[in-house]
Order: sequence, then C-alpha cells, then structure tokens
Amino acid sequence: MGFASDIENSIIFAPVSAYTIRAENTGRARVRGIEASASATVTKRLSLAGSYTLTDAHYADSRIPLTGRPKYKATLGANLAAGRSRITLDLLRESSLPADLFGNITVAGKTLLAASFSYKLSNRIDLVLKGENLLNENARDSRDLPLPGRAFYLTITLR
Repeated sequence: MGFASDIENSIIFAPVSAYTIRAENTGRARVRGIEASASATVTKRLSLAGSYTLTDAHYADSRIPLTGRPKYKATLGANLAAGRSRITLDLLRESSLPADLFGNITVAGKTLLAASFSYKLSNRIDLVLKGENLLNENARDSRDLPLPGRAFYLTITLR
C-alpha cells in the first residue's frame, strides 16, 4: 500500500539549542512511501507478524529530509501460546533519521528486541514478565534523547 501527503504548513518539534526544543513552522513538505504488513497463523499455537515502511519525506523547497522521519522501519513478531501461558518476541529495526531543520544532525538507527512471558493464574489474575531493549542498544528517540537500556517489568493484573 502506498501513501502520500503534501503538507502546506509543516510544524515540527526541533532542537534550537542544546537544551531547548520548540515547535517550528517549516513550510511545505512532501511525504511519499509504501508500507506492507503480513501475519500468519503457523500452527494453532504459533503466529507470526511483520511490517515494513519505506518513506521519502522532505521539505518541498529545499529537499532537506523532514526532521524525525526514518527512511525505513521494519517489525517482526512471534507469539507462542500454550495453555495458560504465552511467549511473545518483538523485533524493531529503524533506519537513522534527521534530527534538525537543516539535515546536519542525524540520529543513529536502532534495533530493539523485546520479549514477554505471560501466565494466567486464574480467571482473575494474570502475571506478565516483560523485557525491553534486550540487546541493551544505546538507542535514541527522534529528538536524539536517550531511550532506556535493557529493562524488565513484572505486571500483576487483578480483575
């Protein structure tokens, strides 16, 4: 599936100093791209999913890349269910992206791996152990701010 957007008056949040980010009117922008996704139930217990987006986003007058937009983003996921338990794996790969109004600052691409294990103790109680950024990548967001390193979470849901 393709997508297109011609923006007359783009507004982005851009760094204007080492400590300040503010909304900036950036004028006309053009965004074009393609995206695809697929999912499959491999067995009664195993399902797979994936997506890919390729984007060409730039300021219309200067052809400078539009701030905060990666060239590509891909995801893969696997879900294995067995009885009361479920294991999920998610992989995200994102290309580098421009982080300023002039195309001079680039945020490095990232590969993030997450996994979770959930167990239904009863009809009223669920346990979930989740790990994020399992590769402990030094990843940054679109404003070039650091994302958390490897992290683990335990959630108990009571209904």
